[in-house]
Parts: sequence; structure tokens; C-alpha cells
Amino acid sequence: MEEFDTSKISKNYNSIGTMFDDMEAEWKKDHPVHYWFDEITRDWWWPFPCAHHVIYSAPQLIISRIISDSYYEVKFAWQRVFRGWDDRVIWGIDYWLANIMLEVLPEYKKSGHGIPQLCFPKDYMLNSPYNDEDKKIEKDAIKLWNQELDIMIDGFKARKQMDELHGWKTIEEHRQLDKRLQKGLQKFSEYYLDLWD
Repeated sequence: MEEFDTSKISKNYNSIGTMFDDMEAEWKKDHPVHYWFDEITRDWWWPFPCAHHVIYSAPQLIISRIISDSYYEVKFAWQRVFRGWDDRVIWGIDYWLANIMLEVLPEYKKSGHGIPQLCFPKDYMLNSPYNDEDKKIEKDAIKLWNQELDIMIDGFKARKQMDELHGWKTIEEHRQLDKRLQKGLQKFSEYYLDLWD
């Protein structure tokens, strides 16, 4: 291993403090406006001592981000108008679908129209005329259907929580969320053809 040649250093320092003082003097000479701003804002920005760097670079970053974001927002809006979804959906179809279902399923449940045949007893036949026994059976079917919808909703909530956690605290937490998700997806697939009003 080669040794570092100290003769190439233009100046020798007795301490690190002296070196930093010298660096600050050079900075003051080379960047008088920055140095002046640093001195003024040093106490103002105590929690964020490098605030001046943000202030100096922010306008360029903000302008380029606005232009870039504006382009993509217009592009994605057109895609949603003509396709019903935009390219961002492809980045996470599962997350997108979970968000959609978390908006749609509670509204579907609230509307209360229609009950799948699977929620009624297997041998049930609607009596004519409609009687008290039919009312009781229908009430039980509505209760069961709402419970099934709640399981689906909880499964999609679990999927959303999985994405928002960005890493679980424990393996057990992951297993619990996955268990809820799988239970919800199982009910979703079981009743998929009945999700209409």
C-alpha cells in the first residue's frame, strides 16, 4: 500500500479547528453572498442549519418539478378520460384495485340492493305471496351478505396497510395482514359474479 505524500498538501495544520477556520475564511472570500446569508440565518434556522441551500436551489427544483409534473398530470388525465385508468395503475395493479374496492364496496353495501343466492338457504324458494317467513329469511340473508362484504372490505384494507407500512414490525404482523387479505380475496372470488346491483 502506498503512503500518502504529505508534501503535496499546500498547508499544514496543527489542529482540525484551524483547518476548519481556514476553510471558512476561503468560503467567505469565494462566496461572500452565501457567507452573509449563512451568518444572518444561522440562528433563525436552528433545526435546519442548511436552510440556505434549500432556499438557493429550491426555485430551480420547484420549476423543473412543476413542468415535469404538469406534463404527466395532463397525460394521465387524458388516459383516464379515454381508457378509464392511467399508466400508474400498471406500477401496482394490486394497490390500485384495493383502493378502488375500498371506495366501491362500502357504497355497494350502503345501497343495499340485491342479495346473492348463496346467502339464502340452499332449499329456499320464495313464497307467493311474500310472508313473514320470507321476511325473516331475507333479513338473515341481508345480515350474512353484509358480513361477507365486511370481510372483503377488511381484506382490501389489509392490502392497503401492507403497502403503507413499508416493512412490517414483525413477521407476525405480516402474517396477520396476509391472513386478512387472503380471507377477503377468497370471499371476493366466491361472490365475484354477484357484485352487481
